[in-house]
Amino acid sequence: MARKPEPDAALPMMAMDNFEIKVVARSQAVLERVVEIALCSHPSIDAYTEMDIQGIKTLVLLWHYDPTSAKDPKTNPPIHKLPASSKLKQLVPMIMGWLEAQDYGPEDDFDGSSSKGWRLFNAFSGHRLYRVGQPYQHLGTYVAFAVQPEWAEHHK
Repeated sequence: MARKPEPDAALPMMAMDNFEIKVVARSQAVLERVVEIALCSHPSIDAYTEMDIQGIKTLVLLWHYDPTSAKDPKTNPPIHKLPASSKLKQLVPMIMGWLEAQDYGPEDDFDGSSSKGWRLFNAFSGHRLYRVGQPYQHLGTYVAFAVQPEWAEHHK
């Protein structure tokens, strides 16, 4: 049986449109591999913003800094330009440092254990992050990926 195309499959292809990333893990080594995949279309990150996605503080990384949208007084949350374009080796420590400062909330109760980890993704509810609309519209097509704190489960 043929796979049904995603709802946005008829739209023109943009960066990161040819694959979807959704990974939950806990180690820095795995984060390095996943960020490497996320950067295959755009090898560096120029800017970031923090926003709330489904009640979770989220770090959104942008492969291009657009000073027009960043200076728009309606832009909320603000977009921050990185001092220099960041590549894999600079990004992973930055992301890990950001995660260490986050509130993970209570650990889930299940038959197993968990530890502080992360969720990296480039799509939300089946749509690329830049197509979700308000409040994400000001990010344009520049979203490379996003990271959230997540309890990583270890099953028996």
